[in-house]
Amino acid sequence: MSLNSREREVTGEQLRRHVEVLGVSEQALAAWLDLEPQAVEDTVAMRGADPVVVWLMRDGLDALARHRGVDAGGWTVLTDSSRQAAQRWFRLRAVPPVESFKG
Repeated sequence: MSLNSREREVTGEQLRRHVEVLGVSEQALAAWLDLEPQAVEDTVAMRGADPVVVWLMRDGLDALARHRGVDAGGWTVLTDSSRQAAQRWFRLRAVPPVESFKG
C-alpha cells in the first residue's frame, strides 16, 4: 500500500492542519510518540515518510483533537477503512495515552 503524489499532498496538508489547529509543536509530538524530531518534520512534509510513522502521527493528532474537543478536520486518504489495508502491509503502532502528551 503506497500513496500516489496527490494522496501524499492531501495527507501532508491534513497533518499540517491538525498540527496548526491543535497548536502543538513538532518537538512535543516527537517526544510523545517516541520519534526523532526529523521523522516528525519529514512526515508532516511527506518527504520520504515512513508509512508506520504517518499512521502513528495521524492517530496521535486525531486522539489529541478528540481529547480536546477540537475539530481539526477529517482524513480523506488515511480513513478508518483504509487502516485495514495498512494493517495488512505494515505493523502499525499504538498511540500513547493522550494524558502523557506534554505540549
